[in-house]
Amino acid sequence: MREELRLSTLQNNIITNGVHQSDKHDLKPDCIILDIGDPLAYIEATKQSDFPKRGAIHTFGGLIGELIITFTCLLDFVLSNPNFSSFKIT
Repeated sequence: MREELRLSTLQNNIITNGVHQSDKHDLKPDCIILDIGDPLAYIEATKQSDFPKRGAIHTFGGLIGELIITFTCLLDFVLSNPNFSSFKIT
């Protein structure tokens, strides 16, 4: 209980004294953030006339994101072994 109170006090102290509040205009991105899990919003955003100029950040979540992470880790693991240095996923 005392530890929890001290951690809470320390966290509040860090937030109020160490981390300054930022203005919302500092956090507004110039590019669009798109989630491929929402296909209708994704299609509508790509149809905008300024889409190629503004660019976009494409986010992957759910099953697709898990598969990408899994295969990337698997490839890194296989390539870290010198016996499999010529391995390629085809």
